Amino acid sequence: MNQNIILRMGIIPSTILFSAIAVLVSVILAIFLFNMFGIEIIFRNIILAFIVPSLVAPPIIYYYGKLLLEIAKTEEVLRARTDELQAALADVKQLSGMLPICAHCKDIRDDEGYWNEIESYVGRRSEATFSHGICPDCAKRYYPNVKLPSSSST
Repeated sequence: MNQNIILRMGIIPSTILFSAIAVLVSVILAIFLFNMFGIEIIFRNIILAFIVPSLVAPPIIYYYGKLLLEIAKTEEVLRARTDELQAALADVKQLSGMLPICAHCKDIRDDEGYWNEIESYVGRRSEATFSHGICPDCAKRYYPNVKLPSSSST
């Protein structure tokens, strides 16, 4: 038997199962001893009441306790991993879905209906930061008198 039985059945049903197994093994062992050694009736009651259960129960209790300890350790690892993943999930900020953006100024409308600059909107909802520059097309359009260095690809 492995710990999957305990996990599937639960602690109380598996305890009942292990107890039933211990009683069954005790009875089988007692019957074997009675027939093998021809034990008299007076000693049969002593064997059934004390000796057989004391021989059979400890290994079963030890094995069952070992399984319960393994389950407790596994639950602790699982709990720690769950806490770690929840902390990581809390740190994750992700933009998704469709963003309503102005075709002219590129401001974004938030869930409350307010228009925000794209930098502030994305900055509040992600770990992204912005650095501003100007692309060559906009530089020519808005700053026609400024000579730009030529960008040659090598």
